[in-house]
Amino acid sequence: MTRKRGYLWLTILLTGITMTCLAVQPNGTDPNLPPLPDDTLLSPPSETISATPASSSFYQTQYPKKSLSFELNTADSLDLVQLYNIGPVIARRILKYRSLLGGYVRKEQLREVYGIDSARYNDIAPHLTVDPSRITPIDINTADIDRLKRHPYLDYYQAKAIIRLREEKGTYAGVRDILNIPIIDSETFTRIEPYLICNSQPNK
Repeated sequence: MTRKRGYLWLTILLTGITMTCLAVQPNGTDPNLPPLPDDTLLSPPSETISATPASSSFYQTQYPKKSLSFELNTADSLDLVQLYNIGPVIARRILKYRSLLGGYVRKEQLREVYGIDSARYNDIAPHLTVDPSRITPIDINTADIDRLKRHPYLDYYQAKAIIRLREEKGTYAGVRDILNIPIIDSETFTRIEPYLICNSQPNK
């Protein structure tokens, strides 16, 4: 009898719990409490992502202004490093090669500087001009072999041949006389001619 009575009370208790659950709203809130806010309001607001680069000054410092221009035979290293893709090392090489040449006669000669490939040259060429009148010429009637062989366009044997022909034939009447030297071909002459003069014809 006692066991049956216990089962009865358990049944009543479970029935009461079930009725209480059915009285709760579908969203799991107490009907006597205000409803929860919409889920979208519970989420933190999304961050606004700007399309503007983090540093707009990057392009200003890496790319020169269109008005930036330097004369290649008078520019110093402080000028050259302002050009895009030219650092202190390349700037020093440009100046050193200018010294060896005696000055640039055309800006395409920059391609002969170690480290300046076609892409780098195309970046800086529009910002450079060349004044060939600023070069330091070599007088082939007075220059010694050391002066001649230091030029990038002449080697030791060509410089020695220029001196020897001058000693054999006397002073040169014109720069083209060195074409009589077998080891100076037309290509070499075309490159070196702008840097040579004769004291008898200073314009050649």
